Formats: sequence, structure tokens, C-alpha cells
Amino acid sequence: MGLAPVGYTNKTSEDGRKYIIPLEPDASIIRWAFEEIAKGIFNTEQIFNEACNRGFKRAKSLFHFAMRNPVYCGKIFVPKFKDEEAQFIKSQHEPLVSEEVFYQAQDVLDGRGRQYQPKIVTAEKFPFRGFVKCQSDEIEQFLPRKEVRHLYAIVISEHYHGQTK
Repeated sequence: MGLAPVGYTNKTSEDGRKYIIPLEPDASIIRWAFEEIAKGIFNTEQIFNEACNRGFKRAKSLFHFAMRNPVYCGKIFVPKFKDEEAQFIKSQHEPLVSEEVFYQAQDVLDGRGRQYQPKIVTAEKFPFRGFVKCQSDEIEQFLPRKEVRHLYAIVISEHYHGQTK
């Protein structure tokens, strides 16, 4: 048996069988990191930095490797043997994340699941242009472009027809 992945530790049962179990606090940090990556809001660099703030004490390369490791969703890789094909099989250890979260994170890491925000250049007077959302229907609000004495937001939606709130 080799070295257990980050967030797990090696154990041996009374009958001599070897297995891995989650090891805190790394297990919770890895679980949190997968969930954050799956959301697609922050990039892996930002998530790695926050993981370090939470107590993750490993190299960045190990973090990136861990985010690609299917062991965390309860799968292990079985290489090709004789006439059998290589495959991933369900393992007996406790997964840290569900398969759904793991594969969502993989899509984000591969660039398929991430929602990219357009870059918005604003004047200093309008720092929240393009970022403010209407609470009722999450319609984007725009600040007026003209130089005005009092700043106000205009809601662009079917509900308000461009009227001010």
C-alpha cells in the first residue's frame, strides 16, 4: 500500500487488511475546495490561497494534483491487466465528495463549466456598474452615463420598463 492521498490516512484492520480513512482537518479543506471549484466562481489560485488560510500546508502542485484525483469521489484506477481493459472502479473507502461534485469540478478545471464574467471598465464615479443586481429578478442595473448631480440606478427589465426605482 502506498502513501494515502492528502486528506486521508493509512490504517490496518485487525485481520491485516489495509485501508484509508479521512484525516481532519485536511479532509474538510479538500471537501470545501472541491465544492468551491465546482461552483466556478473563483479560480484555483484563489481557492488554493483560501485553503492555505484554512490550514492546508501542502504545495500548490499537490493541491492541483488532488483536485484531479478520483479517489476523492470514491473511485480508484485499475490499470490494464492481461485481457481486461483499464478502468475506474468504486472503492471501499469513504469518499470526501460526491461523484457529481467531483465531475462538476473537473468540468470547471477543463474550462467547460466556468462562467466567465465580461471585463467591465468603469469610471471612478460608477464602481459598481455591471455588478449591481435587482433583488426581485436579478436583472442587471445600469448607472446613468451623463454627468448628474445625484446618482441613481435605472433598472432594465420587463417589469419596470426602464423606470427608476
